[in-house]
Amino acid sequence: MNKTRIENNTFRNLPGFTQFNACVGNNGNPGMAYYARGFMDAALELGAVALQSESVIRLDELVYPISFNVRHGLEVWLKHFLHKLSFIRSKDLYAQPEPGEAKIRLSDDMMVRTHDIKIFWAWFRFNSEQRDGRFLKINEQLDEYVLPITLNALWLSFVLLKPEPRTTDKL
Repeated sequence: MNKTRIENNTFRNLPGFTQFNACVGNNGNPGMAYYARGFMDAALELGAVALQSESVIRLDELVYPISFNVRHGLEVWLKHFLHKLSFIRSKDLYAQPEPGEAKIRLSDDMMVRTHDIKIFWAWFRFNSEQRDGRFLKINEQLDEYVLPITLNALWLSFVLLKPEPRTTDKL
């Protein structure tokens, strides 16, 4: 069965910009780590712009895209790391069972359908610590950074940027 190749022509007619066409999806490469790094790098770049801005409005405009990029980057990193864990000791990954319940095997469908970082973090913690006890200490240290992101999409404006009070006379 031949699949029709779909070309992305977004930058085709802009000389010198064709390198910005992106390959996204299940096409072999680039992989999830590449995408995750891109979201995190975008957040850092936007954060640098926000911190240099004298405009409160500019800061407010950027905090949400920064937050989205960090949250989505973390989600993709956790999916990537979960996939990598499947190469250690067992290909099967599980959700942590409630006391007295049987383990639930994580399916590809479960991994695709959720975007809840708190769930991915719980899955990663459980599976990494089951495979190697040394992850317990590492994961406890990472909790400080991951858990605030799981709580609220607005975490960034309060946790990372901590903008100094500004007056509206600079707008």
